[in-house]
Amino acid sequence: MRSPCVGVTLLLLCCGVGLCDNAVKPPDFSDAITKNDWVAEVQIAQVPEDVAPAHMPDLGENLALGRPYTMSRPPTYSLCRDPDDDVQLTDGVYTEGKFWTQQGTVGWKGVGPRYGLYISVDLGQDCAIKGLSFNTAAGNADVHWPARILIFVSEDGESWSEVGDLVALSSLHDELPQYGEYAVRRLWTDQLETHGRYLQLCIEPGGRFGYTFVDEIEVYRGDDAWVGKPYEGELIADVPRHMELQMTNELIKEQFMRDLEAVKADIADADNNVRATVLAQLTKQAEALAKAVDEMPLISMEGFRAVLPMTDLERDIFMLQAAVWRAQNKPLLRVWSKHRWDPLAPSEEPEADAAPPVVEVHMMNNEYRAGVFNLTNAADEVQQLRLRISGLPGGDNPEYVKVHQVLTVGTRHFTAVSAALPEVELKAGRYTIQVPSGMTRQVWLSFHPDNLEAGTHAGTVEMSGGETNIEVPVRLRIYPFRFPDETTLLVGGWSYTNSETVYGVTPENRLAFIKHLQEHYVNAPWATAEVLGYGKYDEAGAMVEEPDTIPFDEWRALWPDAKMYMVFMNLRHYGSSIEATEMGSELFDVKVGNWAHFWAEHMRDLGLDPGQLGLLIFDEPRNQEQYDIITAWAKAIEAAEPDLVTWEDPTPYMESGSRGLRARREPVKWEEMFASVDVLCPNRGHFLAET
Repeated sequence: MRSPCVGVTLLLLCCGVGLCDNAVKPPDFSDAITKNDWVAEVQIAQVPEDVAPAHMPDLGENLALGRPYTMSRPPTYSLCRDPDDDVQLTDGVYTEGKFWTQQGTVGWKGVGPRYGLYISVDLGQDCAIKGLSFNTAAGNADVHWPARILIFVSEDGESWSEVGDLVALSSLHDELPQYGEYAVRRLWTDQLETHGRYLQLCIEPGGRFGYTFVDEIEVYRGDDAWVGKPYEGELIADVPRHMELQMTNELIKEQFMRDLEAVKADIADADNNVRATVLAQLTKQAEALAKAVDEMPLISMEGFRAVLPMTDLERDIFMLQAAVWRAQNKPLLRVWSKHRWDPLAPSEEPEADAAPPVVEVHMMNNEYRAGVFNLTNAADEVQQLRLRISGLPGGDNPEYVKVHQVLTVGTRHFTAVSAALPEVELKAGRYTIQVPSGMTRQVWLSFHPDNLEAGTHAGTVEMSGGETNIEVPVRLRIYPFRFPDETTLLVGGWSYTNSETVYGVTPENRLAFIKHLQEHYVNAPWATAEVLGYGKYDEAGAMVEEPDTIPFDEWRALWPDAKMYMVFMNLRHYGSSIEATEMGSELFDVKVGNWAHFWAEHMRDLGLDPGQLGLLIFDEPRNQEQYDIITAWAKAIEAAEPDLVTWEDPTPYMESGSRGLRARREPVKWEEMFASVDVLCPNRGHFLAET
C-alpha cells in the first residue's frame, strides 16, 4: 500500500498496484504484494495540483455548520492529520489544492466499518433533514471513491434508523468518475425526508487499501412537519454492532452463492442422459434459491455456528446438489480418497476413475499420524453412518485410534475450509458420522500407538447405515523405532495461552487447548507482553517498583515442563522506549538492563535458567527504524543478562512493510541487528528474492 502523493507520479505496475516515487513519506504496502509480484511496466502520469469540485445546487440551511462531531477512530493519514481534525468537518471551510495533502482535510488509511469508521454529528436538537453532503476526492494513487456511506439518524443518540446510502443516492444525479481520473466531488442528496438530532455516517472505503478523505460534511434542513414522525423499520441500538452483523451476513450470502454456483455448474455440465425436463426443473429450483439468498433476512449471531450447512437455506442448496447427482445416476453414497492436507470443497466429488479408498499410515510408536477417506452423499437426506474399526492389534476400536469428522466452516476470507476436527465419541461400540445431503464429509483417523509390534497390521473400517454396508481397508505400518517422549527440537507457535481471550482461546477451552498442545510435543509456548511488566525506575535508572510477576507465574504454572518460555514484547504496539526514556541513551540502557536483570533473577527464583526465557522484541521488522529498535533493546539486554534469548524474524529491505516487493527503497543496514540477537528466523523467500 502506498501513500497518495502530489504532482508527477511514477507508477510501477506490480500486478495492478501502483508505487508512488515522490511521496512525502515512505509508502506502506502492508499485506498488499506477494512474492510472485514483479515490476511489469513503468508509466509517467501527471497528477493535477487542483481539480474544482463538481457543481451542486443550493440546498439551503446547513444544520451541521459549527456543530460538534465524534469519530470512532482518530484520523490516521499523516499528510493531512493535524490538531484541528476534530473541528474541520463542520467548519464550513473547503480545502484547496491536492485533497489529501491539505491540513483542512481529515483522512484515514486502512480503516473500514469492520474496524469502526463512524462519524456522528450532533445537530443540537431534533431537526427536519432533507439531505446532506460529503466532500471527498479520489481517482488515483490507489484512492477510490467510498463503496458505501450509510446514513443513520436518531432523536436521542441511542436508537437509530437507517435512512439510505449516500453513495447510491448521489449517483442518481451524478455518476462518479472512473478510477484513473483524479476528481473532487460532493456526494449529496436532498431525498431523505427524515429528522433527528444526531446523524451518523458509516463509511465503507473503496479499493483494497481503505483510504477515506473528507473535508466537510453538511446537513440540510427539511420540512419542520417531519420532526417527531415515527421512524420506519426496526430501530438499531448499536450501529457498529449492527454493521458488523450486516457484514457477517454478507459473507454468509457470498458463501451461499458459491455453493449455488457449484450446483449451477453441475447442471450446465449434465450429460445427455439427463432429460431436458429434469434439467429445466433443476434450473428453476436454482433460480428460486438464488432469489431466496438475495432476499434472506439478517441471521442472528446468537448461537450461530459457521459450520456448513449453516442454515436451512444453505441446506436446501446442498439438497439441490444431491438432486443433480441423482439425476446423473450417481451412487447415493461414494467413498473415496484424497490426501489429508489437500483442500476439500463442500460438495467435491471423486474422479470417475478414482481408485478404491485405502487408509495407509506409516509411523513409529509414540508418534502421531493420520489417514483419511471421504464420504459424498447424493441422497435427499442426511446419511448417518455407524463406523467400527476392526482387525488391528488391540481389538475393535483400539484406544490408539481416534475418529474425527472433518467439518467444513465458512471464513471471513470468502473461502469455506474443511479443517475443523471434532472428535467423534464412541458409543455402544460404534462411531456415528453424519453426512449432509449434497455434501462431502471427510473422516479423519488419528493414530498414536504406544507399544505395537513392528510390521504391517491390516484392519478394516466397517460402515453401515440404512441399506449401506461398506468396508475401507486399513494398513498400519509400524517401524522398529520409538518416537521420544520429549523432543530436543523446540516446538511452538504464536498460540498465546497466557490470556483467556485471544485468537479463539476462551475460558471454556483454554485448558483443553493447552493439554492438546502438550500432548503433541509443544514445549516452547508463547505469551503476550502482558506477562513481562516493566516496573518503575528512578532518575538514575534504578528499579524502584518491581513488575508484577503474577501474570508470568500463572502462565508458567500452566506449562511446568516447558523447555522455553517465549514472550512477544510487541514494541510495535507498546512503543520502543521504557518509561519515555530516549532509546539508545545511557539511561535507556540502564533501565532495560535492570529490567532484564529482574526477569533473569525471577527465572532463577523459579528454578529455571534465564536461557529458558525467549524474547521477540519486534515482529517481522522491515525498515531501518524497526531494526534500530531491536538493536538497542538486544544490546542492552545482552550487556545485562547475556543468558536471556532474543529471537527475531526479520524481512529484508522492505521500507514500507511490503511482502515480496521487488522495487527496492534504500536497503536497511541489517548487519548490526543480526549480530545483536541470539536467534534469527528470517523470511527465507524474501531474502532469497533480494539476493
